[in-house]
Amino acid sequence: MIQVIEIRDVARPLHEVFGYVADFSTTAEYDPGVLSAIRLDPVGVGAMFEVYASFLGRSIPMRYRIVELESPHL
Repeated sequence: MIQVIEIRDVARPLHEVFGYVADFSTTAEYDPGVLSAIRLDPVGVGAMFEVYASFLGRSIPMRYRIVELESPHL
């Protein structure tokens, strides 16, 4: 399994930022490699997202699933 850890300073309340990032359908707004992302379920443990990433000039579909979620830290 791939684990990604990034640290950013953001001038917004923690609960607001966590909610934005936990909703993976917003990924295309800040990740230039993502063409689009669609939320398939309400955000929570088990939620699925269909993500289309750009790779070698092609759109590659990927499925993401939330396996742990403890707002506003995990």
